[in-house]
Amino acid sequence: MSIYCSSGGDWDGDGDWYLYAPKDEAPLATKRSRKCCSCKTKIKVGDIARQVERARPPTEWEEDRGIAYDEVFLAPWYLCETCGDLVESLTEIGYCYHLGVESIAYQIKEYIAEGGTL
Repeated sequence: MSIYCSSGGDWDGDGDWYLYAPKDEAPLATKRSRKCCSCKTKIKVGDIARQVERARPPTEWEEDRGIAYDEVFLAPWYLCETCGDLVESLTEIGYCYHLGVESIAYQIKEYIAEGGTL
């Protein structure tokens, strides 16, 4: 999947989960290191990273039992400093991207190879 031009709309309900815009850069403040959800490099505690909040719609079972109504938050993902900067740049110029499948750098290369310009 390559990057694509943003339509500026909200989530249309397709997919199993959705994400919120990555938070601002901050030192990783977890007890253990994490992997970048894009390039899979190790982010050590104290390294600059961006947290990505993820959520999914509740299931009917969860709604019936009053466990969740609007959304169910999933474990956050993290972006290393390099991937976080790429994501911020893409967002500023109005492009969307996919996390968790291919790295951001690969998506940009693929987009340019297909004849796209940034």
